[in-house]
Amino acid sequence: DDWTCQLCMLPLDMTAQAPMPLSPTIDHTLALANGGTHEPSNVQAAHFHCNVTKGDRLWTDVRMSS
Repeated sequence: DDWTCQLCMLPLDMTAQAPMPLSPTIDHTLALANGGTHEPSNVQAAHFHCNVTKGDRLWTDVRMSS
């Protein structure tokens, strides 16, 4: 993902560790809780903060509710 958060499209801080907001995490596009799988086609890089904000929802649902 070119060290870029795929949710907000800003750079990840590769030196930060969770729970720092800009630290890198793996986001499941379709959450595991909703039947998603842990495979390359369903994961993307995301900031800790963006990933926590998204939770088990689709990112489009999060953006529409803002």
